[in-house]
Amino acid sequence: MSETIALICDMIIAVLFFTSFYAKIGEIEGFKYEIYSYQVVRSMKLVQLAAYAVLTAEGILFVSFAAGILDGFKEWACILLMLFFSVFTIRKRMRTGVTTCACFGEMKWLNRTPIMRNIAIILILLVDLLVTRSTNIFLATNLILLTVSIGFVMELARMKFNEKREHYDSMV
Repeated sequence: MSETIALICDMIIAVLFFTSFYAKIGEIEGFKYEIYSYQVVRSMKLVQLAAYAVLTAEGILFVSFAAGILDGFKEWACILLMLFFSVFTIRKRMRTGVTTCACFGEMKWLNRTPIMRNIAIILILLVDLLVTRSTNIFLATNLILLTVSIGFVMELARMKFNEKREHYDSMV
């Protein structure tokens, strides 16, 4: 049972990081603007560096969770990252009144309440820390492929939803 819980937690987090990474790669300029809007980094060179640092961290976390490797380290690194993102989101909210983010690109349902989403992720990570698991390279490879597949299915569903919404909007 512990293995199953660990697998489910890892897959949820892996899919979230994959979709976030994929959305940011597809809209890298928009992501840089989003970083700039937090008014933490003011130099465009540092904004670019920050963007690639976040993408690198998300890519490493995606692979770590999808493959079920780096147990303990990946959970704590992710918790710290979620806390870091939450602090800057709260800071931005206090300065601008903006309550959403663009962390997941066009997947607006994941962007609506970033603080609550981050708290939910932290809770999943805490559960993940409490369970034990073993690492199997064959399983890890399959999990990476499964995670990427789930991420692409989510993207296709988002595209189809937007297509239907645009069709409906053109009729009104």
